[in-house]
Amino acid sequence: MKRLALVVVSVVVGCHDDPRFETLHETVRVTGDSLHAETFTLGNGLRVALLRDPRAAIASIDLRFEVGVGDDDKPGLALMVGELLAGHGSDAELTSRLEVDLDRTDLASTMFDLDGAMELAAQRLETTCDAFDPYALDEARERATATLSGIPPSLTAAVWGADHPYGRGIGDPHALAAITTDDACAHFTKHYGPSSATLVVTGAFDDNFERRLRARFERIAKTRLAPREAVPALQPGTSARIAVWGLAKPTAAIAYAMPALDAADEVMAELAMREVQTWDKSLHVALVGGRRGRALVIALEGDSASQLPKLRDKLLELVANHYNLQSDGSPNTPEDALDAAQAFDDPFTRGGELADLVVAGRSLDRLTRAKAWTDLALSFHWLRLHVFDVKPRELALLPTDARAGGVSLDALADPASAIDRAVAAPHTPVAAVPVRAISRPITDYMLANGLRVVLAPDPASSVVDVRLVEPIGSRDEPAPGLAMQAALELEAADAGWDANEKVDWYDKRLSLQDAVATPSRTRFRVVGFSALADWHLWALAFRVTTGRFEHATAALARWKAHFVPAGATLIVAGGFDPTQIRTSIETWFAPWRALDAKPIVHARGPGKPVVELGDDGALAIELGYRLDDDAKTTAGAAIVLAAIAQQRLADATRGMIDATFSYDAGDRRLAIAGNVDPSTVAQLVAAIDRELDALRDTPVQELELERAKRTVIAERLGGVLGASGRAHELEERVAAGTRLDAPTDVGGIEAASADDLRAAAGELFARGNRAVAVHGSKADSDRVLTALGIDPATALRR
Repeated sequence: MKRLALVVVSVVVGCHDDPRFETLHETVRVTGDSLHAETFTLGNGLRVALLRDPRAAIASIDLRFEVGVGDDDKPGLALMVGELLAGHGSDAELTSRLEVDLDRTDLASTMFDLDGAMELAAQRLETTCDAFDPYALDEARERATATLSGIPPSLTAAVWGADHPYGRGIGDPHALAAITTDDACAHFTKHYGPSSATLVVTGAFDDNFERRLRARFERIAKTRLAPREAVPALQPGTSARIAVWGLAKPTAAIAYAMPALDAADEVMAELAMREVQTWDKSLHVALVGGRRGRALVIALEGDSASQLPKLRDKLLELVANHYNLQSDGSPNTPEDALDAAQAFDDPFTRGGELADLVVAGRSLDRLTRAKAWTDLALSFHWLRLHVFDVKPRELALLPTDARAGGVSLDALADPASAIDRAVAAPHTPVAAVPVRAISRPITDYMLANGLRVVLAPDPASSVVDVRLVEPIGSRDEPAPGLAMQAALELEAADAGWDANEKVDWYDKRLSLQDAVATPSRTRFRVVGFSALADWHLWALAFRVTTGRFEHATAALARWKAHFVPAGATLIVAGGFDPTQIRTSIETWFAPWRALDAKPIVHARGPGKPVVELGDDGALAIELGYRLDDDAKTTAGAAIVLAAIAQQRLADATRGMIDATFSYDAGDRRLAIAGNVDPSTVAQLVAAIDRELDALRDTPVQELELERAKRTVIAERLGGVLGASGRAHELEERVAAGTRLDAPTDVGGIEAASADDLRAAAGELFARGNRAVAVHGSKADSDRVLTALGIDPATALRR
């Protein structure tokens, strides 16, 4: 839900002082980065990056070729060659992904065996045309054709022109059927080799791993590749009306050429897109293109083609009106810098992140990358210099069939030119996982006021996650939505006049502050850079211990009385000094006392959908499915089921929602949430219900089950490297009452059968167990509720 993303601590200047503020200093200590990636180039031209992470239970390996759809000699060749290389998979892979876009082909895997992962990449680099036999080609064609299901023709063709390298599209079944072994061999020989590749390995490798890697890959011969052709720049002018498959409405657009993705101001392009989105709520904005050329596309939708000239004029007028204005500030958010800092803690994406930096010749220091999001303030001077001083390309886009429905232009920007999916299906069942024992100390103690404190220090992290968990949630509330309302609207009381300057100083530092209420608990959280760990702890403590509501009601006041230290848990994970943080905890939490402790009255209200009315133009939904207390479903079966549901819905709802799935073992609840294109609500709801019904009615096939198990095992073992992942795991363990220091157990995942999953789907996806929450305008939220078969008049609105 969009509203749940950020809750800013509000501080009202008071007239009293608090001596505890003397412990907070207006200085930012230097934050170290103990995870240093190193890079080197071998004699055959292969670029290599290594990131040693002693915390990692699984290894990741990325083999990146600087070859993509824009280099195709015939449509579909990049995808076909990518599938041929991916076909040389390994049964030892936990996860395997092929990504082909306009400029790159990326093969990424996670495994337990680092040397096995290294050997897999070496064999792919040693591929010769002998491997492109008719049988292998037919298998690759079958996988590639299945991959293309639901992907519209490339939107880039509409922007760049059908005769441009970016206008070729990723391919279609007819183009794939026409590719021969000679075509694939010629394309591979021309473009693929060590000198066009980057290899990234991350994991807990030993001191001799680099020596073994050098010895193995130096044996691969250097090949002579064809020079890569330059991509022509986007040309200004006016295009004829273009029919775009999958487009919902007639759309007027203007496209401005942007700097290439590996230019020094790569972050600026993203910020520019966000800035333009603030001009008008009806605008659709997208970055279209590849690494060698991109376009900033700004569009307006109309109801008929006759409106397109006026809409085009309005677009040009918007640009002209903003040309000489100065931005009020950078539209970047705390998540940007914090995500960049934690990117190297994600084994599934950090290989690709490092490969991008290696190819662009950038620093591999995570903090350097994070700093880019904090130092670059967007200005219209940059937009004028790089974008608006050149005339745009004007586009008149029409849906191929308006009756068929469709999505907006920005929803079509990505799927048209890129594919990212699991490949290399395993042929053997996953073996019992020998989870590597990793020593990560945890301190668990109790304050005199009854607050439980869990500390999980991590010297390798540059981020700290501080969260307070209260054992009271939506199943305890007397009226629907009260728990979440109290979590979101709780504000800090006055800090005192002498602390005002210090608070203002902290407010200018980046931190993510949020709150969420689940059925069994309410969690308040602050995430920020570890250099300000004591400040983040203060921000959380001051909000909860002194909190009040701007628009207080008797119901909220009674609910606030249950936010007490006894029974609550404070969790701190990430890069902090344990001794210093314990002193800060004593300072800010030890004086906390319950003002009026009262027993919780379990008086759950009716299961009404909760609608949060917003005027920001966004539409977000959350569907929560919770197991009954007497349900027989195990956590392992529910987690695997969630992974399968996520993959199926990702395929079935492509372009309609960018959904996130989460299963909470403490609440035994699965949530599907994401932003939705309002025009696709009916299609989206029908697709969700259809896929979830199928999971109840039809057994999961063995291959799909096996792949899901491997994915879940990898996610369980890899998701706890970062501060927030570790804190989330500890929160779930506290809620479930399990040992905090126990090794990660994947036995229940390994044991889940197809029958277990079908039974779990029957218990979990029962319509009566579904809780609905919507954020959007009244019209959009009513549309969602109607599509779900709910009378909008029964919804609780706030």
